[in-house]
Amino acid sequence: EEQVVDTHLALCVSPEERAAVRQRTWDIHKYKDGPEAKRRYLIPLLEELFADLGILTECRISRRLLYRFLLQTRRRYRSIPYHNFFHAVDVTQTVYLMIKAIEGTGILNTVDK
Repeated sequence: EEQVVDTHLALCVSPEERAAVRQRTWDIHKYKDGPEAKRRYLIPLLEELFADLGILTECRISRRLLYRFLLQTRRRYRSIPYHNFFHAVDVTQTVYLMIKAIEGTGILNTVDK
């Protein structure tokens, strides 16, 4: 299991992909419908979202702990057509965009994020 975590931690996500996941135009289908090797990049892309919101720093969550959590979450999702891990990533990215849209309003604190 730790080897899987290490493999994901070692993945190099391009700056373009990191920027893209933070945009409304990001398309999960490039990862969902692509080869398995491309699907692995969803974990570091989720890290990008949590890091950008400051959650990892403010809550003192290590990358390793986050990856373990995300990989266990992915493993526990059933393989069904809609409510699966890809849907969870898609919803997470959408909620990220909503949080970013209201972030400057002072409505949300770290726990709310």
